[in-house]
Amino acid sequence: MESIISEILDRLRAGEELDAKALLRILNDHNKRLDANAPHYSKKKLLPFYLRTKERDPQRWQSWNITPELEQQLVHLLQVKPRRSASGVATITVITKPWKCGGACIYCPNDLRMPKSYLSDEPACQRAERNYFDPYLQVTSRLRALNQMGHVTDKIELIVLGGTWSDYPRAYQIWFITELFRALNDAGDKLPGRSTPFLGKDIERPGSLSPTTSFEAANARERRQFYRDCGLSYERDDLVAFTQTEQRLVDEGKLTYNEAMVNLYETREPWKTIAQHQHATLDELKREHVRNEQAAHRVVGLVVETRPSLITPENLTFLRTLGATKVQMGVQSLDQ
Repeated sequence: MESIISEILDRLRAGEELDAKALLRILNDHNKRLDANAPHYSKKKLLPFYLRTKERDPQRWQSWNITPELEQQLVHLLQVKPRRSASGVATITVITKPWKCGGACIYCPNDLRMPKSYLSDEPACQRAERNYFDPYLQVTSRLRALNQMGHVTDKIELIVLGGTWSDYPRAYQIWFITELFRALNDAGDKLPGRSTPFLGKDIERPGSLSPTTSFEAANARERRQFYRDCGLSYERDDLVAFTQTEQRLVDEGKLTYNEAMVNLYETREPWKTIAQHQHATLDELKREHVRNEQAAHRVVGLVVETRPSLITPENLTFLRTLGATKVQMGVQSLDQ
């Protein structure tokens, strides 16, 4: 990997204009030198390697003699999926925990591992499960991924998915949004060559944090431990087993979706205990709003989704109190 970084740096120093095609040619050239069964190099691995080296092996990094200007060129070249933040705003999508829904929309699936209208095999849903549907964990893990792909994350649009937002208890709604803002406010390390912070620690795998772990990563570790102590797993087989009986009854028409939700997520452990910790006050939310005004990752958009029948003056006022800037609505065809 270092040989590829060195070649790229040499070419940039020589004044070459490198683009995605040129980078691909460099990767292909180095991959041809590998044994047939050896793991091949890919673009998505280059920036994480560079960032890890700078953080964990500073002497090795200094030997590359990288100036701030050269580093900025390198990070820009190694950026993965650049269109994700082409507008200057990075999007982070999070999903609320499974919960009852007051609607009976025909098109909605009844996957009991997910909030209504979502399926557990969707990428965003899988990320949410791995993070125990915790808003703080979802934001920190996604923020880290975006930074490792080279994206600027100083302006963030938060998209909250999960069926009908206004059907969740208000204390949960306040807590969820508070934790979204808290996660962005806690993030602090800098991404080289940019004005954007970088989460340099691995918060995806429990036990992988060093003694110098940043505050938000340490907080993430404690949260993961809390969910494990409660008995909640993110392993697929465990999640399937947890919902298996109710899922069969719902599929057979012997139990409604909402009845199953109550059984699984309100009256049964571990979610019954977890729910006791998922509440916050408007004062706590306001503090995080104020913190975010000067944070390195500022929220410029907050999107929630609901049903048209719940667009009332009271709910809209509450959504504005939470900080929502946009509401997505699901509608059924008029020709059913």
